[in-house]
Amino acid sequence: MSTEQNKLVVFRFNKEFLEKGNTEVIKEIVADKFTNHTAAGNVPNDVKGLIQFLEMIHKGFSDIHIDSYEQLAENDLVATGKIIRAKHAGD
Repeated sequence: MSTEQNKLVVFRFNKEFLEKGNTEVIKEIVADKFTNHTAAGNVPNDVKGLIQFLEMIHKGFSDIHIDSYEQLAENDLVATGKIIRAKHAGD
């Protein structure tokens, strides 16, 4: 993929998965053998854990909105500057 396509994948992850809670998009943008090296201690570090983490976030926060203000990409690496806003709504 090109750097622009990689940026789009990260953008979709932030908007469609994290912000909107669309777990179906993961099938398109995350490899089956994905390993989350920053997973919370009680969450598995695979795709299932990523979805579990998302469900926890959406249980505790509503009106999630992610503003990406800068993306840098080189080869297959993408860094995104973003602000995440939400309303605390539960545990």
